[in-house]
Amino acid sequence: MLLNPNKVTAAVHFDVPTPQAVGFTLQTNSTPKFFKGKYQDSLNLFNLPLQVATEREIARRQYSLAGQALSDWTVRLKAFPHPSLSTSNIVGQVIGPFLFAASMFSFVPVISGVVGEQELGLRQMLRTMGMLDSSYWLSWMVFEMVMGMLMSLLIIAFGAIFQLSLFLHNSFGILFFLFFLFQLAMASFAFLCSVPVRKATTAVNLGFLVFIAGWIMQVVIIFGYPYSPDYYRDVVPGTVIFTLLPWSVFVKALQDLGDAVTGQQPGIEWHNRFRPWFFLQPGYWRPKRSTAPNVRQHTSQRRHPSSATSAEAGLVNADAGETLDPDVAAEAARVWDNNQNPF
Repeated sequence: MLLNPNKVTAAVHFDVPTPQAVGFTLQTNSTPKFFKGKYQDSLNLFNLPLQVATEREIARRQYSLAGQALSDWTVRLKAFPHPSLSTSNIVGQVIGPFLFAASMFSFVPVISGVVGEQELGLRQMLRTMGMLDSSYWLSWMVFEMVMGMLMSLLIIAFGAIFQLSLFLHNSFGILFFLFFLFQLAMASFAFLCSVPVRKATTAVNLGFLVFIAGWIMQVVIIFGYPYSPDYYRDVVPGTVIFTLLPWSVFVKALQDLGDAVTGQQPGIEWHNRFRPWFFLQPGYWRPKRSTAPNVRQHTSQRRHPSSATSAEAGLVNADAGETLDPDVAAEAARVWDNNQNPF
């Protein structure tokens, strides 16, 4: 190695105090090398093959000294078991604002178009000809439904073409209704914002102001407020205000879909969704604080898990005076019985 600097990748230093005791030390260049667009792993490329080859030859020599032949020497590499690692999905965090911009493409034209028709007197002329206000708004809503459906399909299609895991591994139905319902919500929000506005130029400025406000709020959501556990239960008014705005829930949904395809996770399927009326439940708007139940053991008698009752296994919430969920009780009873009788 001294005679060939920057040329030798690895070396083996042998230590042979006796013929039967052979030791060695590996010395390798651990500097990562960039080759054909990838960094080479020195551990798998040099260290392990050299170590296996050295050990094989030492074993062959020991067998030969004993008058035997080394028949087989097979070494396999396997990852050490470890808990699942919590990783962040950069696509789920960054793609939200861009998809929001794509879905907001029709917001400014809608609000400016509705206000422009009112400013030019077209609505008054249609009303004079006998057109009902309900028919007027229904025509706008049907048009926005068709455009929202086409935009949703195009967004999902291009996401799949660019091989984004968020679009490939999550349910098509969930993705479609997420984009479609968000665009309908923004169309309804545009109709609401058009009511107090009288000029089309003001409507355009208001549309861009709403877009900028939504973009800023999405950045806040990406950093965890208000849907992370640190804020969700402690800042209830902030959670309610953010949830009333369509883009907040939209970005949170994209984050969840992005996290669902991180690592080995398979994504979110259609059957994993909540019921459609979940937002009507009081717990959605004002979540209750939940504390870990105080589990106490009321008996030291050992029983089979299937025959142990919740009271015998200590599965009573001492604070509320209630028993736990049957599935939780059964699992805790099994763990408790195994701890009492591990053999």
